[in-house]
Amino acid sequence: MKLDSKHIDYLIARYLTGEATRSEMQQLERWMEEAGENKKYFEGIRFAHDKTVASHRIEKFDVDKGWNSLHKKMQAADTQPKKKAKRVFFSSNLFLRVAAVAVILIGIGTVAYYYGANKVDISEQLSLSAFDSVVCRKMLDNSIVRLNKNAKIIVKKGFGKEHRTVELKGEAFFDVQHDTLPFIVQTEKAFVKDLGTSFNVKADEGSDTVEIYVQSGVVAFYTQYNPGIIVNEGEKGFYIKSQDNFYKRAVNKANIAYARIFHFDNSRLVDVVTQINSVYGQYITLSLGNIYNCRITVSFENETIENIVNIIAETLGLRVEKVAGGYLLTGEACNNMP
Repeated sequence: MKLDSKHIDYLIARYLTGEATRSEMQQLERWMEEAGENKKYFEGIRFAHDKTVASHRIEKFDVDKGWNSLHKKMQAADTQPKKKAKRVFFSSNLFLRVAAVAVILIGIGTVAYYYGANKVDISEQLSLSAFDSVVCRKMLDNSIVRLNKNAKIIVKKGFGKEHRTVELKGEAFFDVQHDTLPFIVQTEKAFVKDLGTSFNVKADEGSDTVEIYVQSGVVAFYTQYNPGIIVNEGEKGFYIKSQDNFYKRAVNKANIAYARIFHFDNSRLVDVVTQINSVYGQYITLSLGNIYNCRITVSFENETIENIVNIIAETLGLRVEKVAGGYLLTGEACNNMP
């Protein structure tokens, strides 16, 4: 695999900050397997990252504590434990590349510096952001958070020991580990509190509505001055900021596409495929318009795209063809079309 040094350094930076996609991790792994010196270079960068960061302070920020806390609190749920880095001696040229990678690490923004009224130190809070892709992380308390695109959470010092409160901007799905400390999601105006459940929170900036969906368990939905409501499993809760008013309604099961949770009830095939394609890297296409309006009732939770397309085909009596970039569904018009 022929990759230039700048791209390799970028991949390493993405990997060390926990933002590398599966494709990027595979590229990096293949590059390291090509030569022993590649593996040594990676270990050297990781060693330099751990040691160099520990020996520097940027103004008031305790970078060492920030990085260490981030690695403990936001370990990727789908990555293997990393081996202990070996000590490597560097040439002057290698130090220049290490410095360049350090700049990338700072620029990527996995650890962000936030200034409040009291100029909060980075050791006091950490952030995790999702930009153009979904980000899934396991937290220190073993709860799982899946951030939708352009969402961000802020985790303050003491999480998992003194409190379990996170601040959310955007949309995220939380699968909360049971604990004596309540898990609280704080949005701009409202709070969502539970003791061990899974739920989705949508709190887009600029929107007048905070929306939640409880997949399992029970949560309290409230503000600082309004006691709010209790939202049970299978219900959606809504808070209208301008009215300071809460309400809820039962739903048949909500689709949370980016979390790969789909529940379709007599839905048109074209709508089903559109939602699924919004999440997966491979796409399902439909051959002819005469199957667009086929109706299907089906549920998927964290299924592979291959399983999904095969289940759809078997259910509707369609054929599956593997094509470049995904799958093609073909067949005759369905009997259940409107």
